Formats: sequence, C-alpha cells, structure tokens
Amino acid sequence: MLEKKTIKVAIADDYQLLREALTHILSQFEDIEVVGEAADGHAALDLVRDKDVDILLLEPLIPKKDGIDLTKDVVGLDKKTRVVILTMDKTSHNAFRMLRAGAMGWLPKTVGVEEVLQAIRSVDKGKVFLPMELQRVFAEKYVRPESISNPEEQLSDREFQVMRLLALGNTNREISKMLYVGVKTVDTHRANLLRKLGLRNNSDLTRFAIQNGFVKF
Repeated sequence: MLEKKTIKVAIADDYQLLREALTHILSQFEDIEVVGEAADGHAALDLVRDKDVDILLLEPLIPKKDGIDLTKDVVGLDKKTRVVILTMDKTSHNAFRMLRAGAMGWLPKTVGVEEVLQAIRSVDKGKVFLPMELQRVFAEKYVRPESISNPEEQLSDREFQVMRLLALGNTNREISKMLYVGVKTVDTHRANLLRKLGLRNNSDLTRFAIQNGFVKF
C-alpha cells in the first residue's frame, strides 16, 4: 500500500499573527506539514532554497523583496515549489502580475479553512486555483476589451517594481542596489512610469500607489 503524501507548506507574510494562526490550523491535517515561516521576501527565498517546500503561501506586498520578483525566483529554482498568493486585496495588480510570473493559486485572506485546503491540495496536483469570486475579477480584467484602459497595466514588471519602491521612500540609488541595475536605468524607469501614469513627481507617484493599494505601510 502506497504511503499517503504529505504536502509541505511554507507561509510568507509579514503579519506574525496570521502566520501563527495558519500554521496552527494547517498542522491539524494529516496530509499537510508546515515546514517554515518567513516575515520578508529574502527569508522566504532562503526558506524555499533550504527546505523541501511544495507550496509557498505568499503575501504579494511582503517586505524586502517584491512579490513578483520572488515568484519569478521561486519558479526559476530547480525545485518543485508552487506559489499560492495570499492577499487581502481581491483586485491586487501585484497578484495579477504574480500569476503571470508563474504563481498557480490566489487566495483572498477572507476565505475559510476549506478553501485554503482546497487551494493547497489542488495546486500541489498541478492545477491552477482561483476561487469563483476571483475568476470573475480575472475575467473582467484580462478578457474584456475595456480592461486595457487602466494606465498601470501599461507598465512593465520592472517599472511596476520601481514605482512601488519609490512610493515606499527609496531613492534611485537605493533602488539600483536592490534591483542590481544602474542608477541611470532606474532614472529611465521612473521617467517612463511617470509619463505612462500622467504624474509629475514622486509625491504624485506615492499618492497614486497608496490609493490603488500597490504599497502598504
């Protein structure tokens, strides 16, 4: 008789209470083992590198490493880890971009335990998981022609990352070090995203990012 597989889960979220609550709940199920927690993106990537992780539950706005880049890094590892987005925002542009980067599931933090279990078990089998409410949002955003009218969707992933980092108060030089690019490259991204969004300066940019839920403090 074949031994039943245990799904190894890691939780990456900057809210300790949420991590501990999820760990407590998931540990009650025989087919799931929580193998680690991370409070920031760097720790999450180290966790996936160092441990055998099947499913990474990931908050898009986790500190220190952008959720989009982190998803790309996890998918790019020579491992089997699959990313499930865990977010409060049902219209998160960060989450949409993470799906395009290779995430295989999306869970609003408002769902119940059964839906969390369904997502983990489905994604572990290689299936994409979107709750019904998010399937409608996803269809409206990427199927309907009028969806292209949102200016932030004209941004490249890198421009989107620069926008978030600027809105969080980082200088161009600091961003260049974070993204391993030259300062002039960051200057170019900043100029392009201001032009595409119709904004004038960093203050406008910060206000835009906060109002649209692209950053949190």
